[in-house]
Amino acid sequence: MKCAGGVGAALKARITLAAIEAATALGLASPLALRVPAAAQSVWGGSGSTTTTSDYNTATNWSTPPGVAPTAPGTSATFANTGQSTVNVSAAVNPDSWTFATNAQSYSITGSAVTFNTGAGLVDNANAGQSIGIANSLNGAGALVLNGNGTLTLSNFNTYTGATTINSGATLALSGGAGISNSSVVAVNGTFDISASGVSFNPITTLAGSGTVQLGGNGLVITAGSTEFSGAINGTGGLEIFGGTQTLSGVNTYSGVTQINSGATLALKGNGSIANSLYVGFAPIGGGVATFDISQTKAGASVAGLFDITGVGVVSLGSKRR
Repeated sequence: MKCAGGVGAALKARITLAAIEAATALGLASPLALRVPAAAQSVWGGSGSTTTTSDYNTATNWSTPPGVAPTAPGTSATFANTGQSTVNVSAAVNPDSWTFATNAQSYSITGSAVTFNTGAGLVDNANAGQSIGIANSLNGAGALVLNGNGTLTLSNFNTYTGATTINSGATLALSGGAGISNSSVVAVNGTFDISASGVSFNPITTLAGSGTVQLGGNGLVITAGSTEFSGAINGTGGLEIFGGTQTLSGVNTYSGVTQINSGATLALKGNGSIANSLYVGFAPIGGGVATFDISQTKAGASVAGLFDITGVGVVSLGSKRR
């Protein structure tokens, strides 16, 4: 017997629901477990792999089960201390996530783009001083999370939009033309090192955390500030606030120029200091007023100089002095 479309769909839904409820009652599975299959976790060079080439896209280089290369949604990669330490992504891939285990060997990964299918993105748990280099472009909605005490170096321009979190002991380094400007926030509780970047001005959305930013001779640009950073920005480079409000509550020792663009605000808070900066300059880039706000500091702030050739700048003192 055939049922009309609506009746048939309803009957199918009732049968499916009944099956789920029966399985749950028997303790076989929860409804959620029945509806959402787990992602296939493939280990590079893991148990059951039969080849040890450097090709990421070759299924036999990965553990069995699942016996597939993690190249598509529903699959995820784990890198531990097995397989080749040099990995080439020979064609663009779209896995759910990448994870580097605590005991991961040092890796050098190159090749085609990696677009993460879920917010999990890339998690680096390497915890023995490992160096992991990724020359691929990392894209998608995924986050980037660094734990442990290893160093992850990115050397390509990346467009992933999730948060970048650098936890205590970990280092994220940018080299060559690397960029993470689309990341929603860079939260630095370890070290964010742009000293080897080939880009003179390195843009990020907003800076948070309590760690260390190593500029070297390069500049850091905040494009849409909205967070507080209580750590230290060091080096001979400078800081530019392109948009939004960036709050600094730590003692920063960078010696380059501090530039605040029209419509943007640099706020110092508590013991926040940029006393070593060459000078604070206000730039007529965009519309509105460029604001240097020291009203939230404990005892005012010292700067080496103020420069405002077009009159777009305002210093907000509150009850404090500069």
